[in-house]
Amino acid sequence: MLFLSIETSADACSVSLIGDDVSGDPVVRSLDADEPRSHARMLVPLIEELLAHAEAPIGGVCVDHGPGSYTGLRIGVSTAKGLAWSLGCPLHAVSSLELLAAGFLELNGEAGNILIRPIISARNREAFTALYESTAEGLQEREAPHVVDIDDPSLSASRDTILVTAGHDTAWTEESGLQGPVCPILLHSSLAAPLLRNQSERYRVEAVSTFEPLYLRAFVARKPAKSIFDRLPF
Repeated sequence: MLFLSIETSADACSVSLIGDDVSGDPVVRSLDADEPRSHARMLVPLIEELLAHAEAPIGGVCVDHGPGSYTGLRIGVSTAKGLAWSLGCPLHAVSSLELLAAGFLELNGEAGNILIRPIISARNREAFTALYESTAEGLQEREAPHVVDIDDPSLSASRDTILVTAGHDTAWTEESGLQGPVCPILLHSSLAAPLLRNQSERYRVEAVSTFEPLYLRAFVARKPAKSIFDRLPF
């Protein structure tokens, strides 16, 4: 099956085609936005360009459903739902935290019996986190995604637990004082490849019309750094 993978939870959005070529070898083709926070303007054109070079029809749509940027998640999930509905194909949803865990395994090899704790900034001295174990059957969830205080003792590396942070959160990671070494992984649509190949049905969304992003916390509006009137071109 050829999947269209969408990632919009971070500053820069990306899209990937994930599948196999005619010889059965795995293939991943990706396109990335060339500027941060351009999801609303760039996501659909990137998808159009990527699909224009697809060698087979799309059999499924996969989206990072969070946690992460509220605006980015709304744009990504609504676009994925619309595509899945219009194309008549299944929708798959993967947590951004599980994508980080999968990215770590792709980078370091699929070592068994290790615990991976991905961490994403939730602002206000809080973090989104979960806990996964690498097993022969793939990644297994040991703690569901949740919000913790940045000083929570669970956010500590150990001999058995690897801390994985989002690559775009470098400044936050340095200021947060996480206990132990961390492995930064850049959130990207291509990180869904091993999950879709090995565990795809686990992420299938049954009720597409009512599916919503995994926000984990209530939205708090912030005063913009620059007034809308200051941004007008005249």
